[in-house]
Amino acid sequence: MVGFRKQIVGRDEHDLIEKLYALLDKSKTLRSLYPDWEIFCQKELSDSEKTIREHRYIWTNQLKNEELVNKDISELRTNDFLDFFRKITKNQAITKQRFLDIRSVLNGIMKYAVEKEYVKNNVITAINIKQFKFKATNSKITPYSIEERKQIINHIATKEEDLYDLAIILDFQLIMRIGELKALKFTDISGGHIKVQRFMNDKNIIIDHVKGNADEGIRWLPLTKTALNVIQKAKALNPDSEYIFIKKGKNLTTVTFNRRLKKYCEELGIDYRSSHKVRFSTASIAHKNGMEDVELQGLLGHTSLTMTRHYLKNITTTEETSRKYLEALA
Repeated sequence: MVGFRKQIVGRDEHDLIEKLYALLDKSKTLRSLYPDWEIFCQKELSDSEKTIREHRYIWTNQLKNEELVNKDISELRTNDFLDFFRKITKNQAITKQRFLDIRSVLNGIMKYAVEKEYVKNNVITAINIKQFKFKATNSKITPYSIEERKQIINHIATKEEDLYDLAIILDFQLIMRIGELKALKFTDISGGHIKVQRFMNDKNIIIDHVKGNADEGIRWLPLTKTALNVIQKAKALNPDSEYIFIKKGKNLTTVTFNRRLKKYCEELGIDYRSSHKVRFSTASIAHKNGMEDVELQGLLGHTSLTMTRHYLKNITTTEETSRKYLEALA
């Protein structure tokens, strides 16, 4: 039996089996604790369904078949985790983010074991991750450029537009989260502006407040002519709903939204970026065209200017940069 080191002796076969079952019942492994920890994350920590799915993916693809998870947790030592971490990072085999995801799951189960008093302490905390080397990644967030944005919008205009198409175009007009976009009502529009005041979470439940519950998140966004035209088309397609993008009880899904956006990017030969990068793009384009970061902070619904500046990326192409450089030094 993996993980047990002491010899078990019984008076006879029946006694030995009884002792083994008793010991097995008392033993806890990372494998046996994972299902309970997942429930704990849902009920006690209120982790989102997305977070739970990410945990489950890491468990299934990175941990479930490892010898480490079958050992009795009372016998696990820092060196057991250290050896495992060295194995998975050997030759810089994984990215730092993937490593942190794996460590997060193991750390979460061990913290749960401490809380349940299955073990006295979490031995993972003694490990300094600076000793490991990781696969290099390009962590730079590159938004859609002005030209790419224009290409996508024009490309969709050639289609027989449905609510997903209209949602993509509108997303490129407004700097809002995809959950906020999906929860918009026709009555949110007033005087050429639209009010952001609710969102749809990853369980498709409408929450009557913005994400994070910060008052700064409730805001009015100005509507471009394109945005007003999109909303008018959506009303024609969806006349009986109070929500712009919920038709007959069926709402847009983020997965399908991104799949549709990816399809159009592939048709145009543009590198695909998800709906969240559209928000980066719209903010960055507005900033490039003269809006101050403090102005964009209010439109983005951020509580801090630091977060807003994180969203503002350089969208100037290499060719444009070269042209400006040559003109400046001519």
